[in-house]
Amino acid sequence: MTTSLDHLKEKLPDHARDLRINLGVLSAEGTLTPRQRWGTALASA
Repeated sequence: MTTSLDHLKEKLPDHARDLRINLGVLSAEGTLTPRQRWGTALASA
């Protein structure tokens, strides 16, 4: 998932900085399982 989100973050314009930061936080390893991270990403879209 990280590679896909990194690719997406690279495509975002400068005015979408908040989104870039949030995607970085979402893709970071943490307490969420990969399935939960994808669910969060889809719900946020």
